[in-house]
Amino acid sequence: MNKYQLSALHKFNEWDQLDYVIIDTETTGLTKSSEILEIAIIDKHGQILVNTFVRPKGRIPKTATDIHGINRAMVKDSPTFPEVWEQQVWPIIKDRKVLIYNADYDTRLMLQSLKKWDVPIHYPFDVDCVMKAYSNFIGSPRWVSLEKACGHKIEHRALSDCYATLEVIQKVLSIAKDEVAAAKAPAKKESKKRNKPINTAAEKKTDPKAKLDKPTPMAPTSSNEVLTSQTLDVTSKPVEATPISEITSEGKPLDQEPQSSHQLQINQKNTKDPFWKRILRILTGNY
Repeated sequence: MNKYQLSALHKFNEWDQLDYVIIDTETTGLTKSSEILEIAIIDKHGQILVNTFVRPKGRIPKTATDIHGINRAMVKDSPTFPEVWEQQVWPIIKDRKVLIYNADYDTRLMLQSLKKWDVPIHYPFDVDCVMKAYSNFIGSPRWVSLEKACGHKIEHRALSDCYATLEVIQKVLSIAKDEVAAAKAPAKKESKKRNKPINTAAEKKTDPKAKLDKPTPMAPTSSNEVLTSQTLDVTSKPVEATPISEITSEGKPLDQEPQSSHQLQINQKNTKDPFWKRILRILTGNY
């Protein structure tokens, strides 16, 4: 966010801490002689405080009626603006923050309507513009209409426009709340990671005291039974060849057949002969 957006967000947050009211009006036009035809006030919770027609001193142009639908017949028995102001409006707004969408226009029309009836203007009140704050918040180079800001069509009546303005305020506060939550989420997740105990290498090692599974004993076989690959894995390990020098006449390794002292002397003698003679003696059985 740039400094204008941050300033606008700060303003919305500041309003949220106050007991503000929202005002909207419908008028006879946009000129310096235009007057108020209708005024409404709601509080921050949407409670209706004022909602009344106003009888203007001048005429109501058809172009104005085409926008809001208010005509002379609808306001002919209504109070004048000075009466509404002194009896209903001023007692509510004198000690409260007033929020208006396009505040410059509505405040100008309130003052014009008082002046139209020759009422002295001595009613300063604390007012802020929601339109300017919202436009700055979204980074718009132009002022955004109330209809675009709230995201739906409006009736162009004082009370409905008050509610639309409240929607805009609540929308900005909701966006700000979501952004704050999103900004805090990664830090919270990282904090959980740091607090999680780290598995050491010692924890990953297998417990030396853990009992090994006992191998299933093989069923005994008879002497005449032929061993198959199911009872004897003949391919699991290669058979190591026994050196020929260590083979006896019965084909057994020397370490498996006890030798007599005479036979041992012959073997020691034969080891002095050439290799091919030893092989010949082994093959012919002449030790």
